[in-house]
Amino acid sequence: MAWNEGRKAFDTAAAVLAKRLVKINSSGQVLHNTADDGDPCIGVAEYGAGSGDVVGVKLINFGGSQEIIAADAFAVGADVYAAADGKVSALPAAAGDYR
Repeated sequence: MAWNEGRKAFDTAAAVLAKRLVKINSSGQVLHNTADDGDPCIGVAEYGAGSGDVVGVKLINFGGSQEIIAADAFAVGADVYAAADGKVSALPAAAGDYR
């Protein structure tokens, strides 16, 4: 029997693209995470899926690395935060609250 530790399947609330951060809505469905809402991301979509389909998500609290689409260019080893549309961006120099 195969064991997929650190991964879970979710129904999608909207189309989801591969390698994007996702959050869970009040109905238990996933959609792209955004930079300006209070919902924390739960993981990274492993592949693209249409609205109402099922998508595999590598959970954010599971160890290891995960490839995530970048919103812009940044240096290797840079600290990043959740940007718009499920992407990540380099952490700005200015102080603030970032996820």
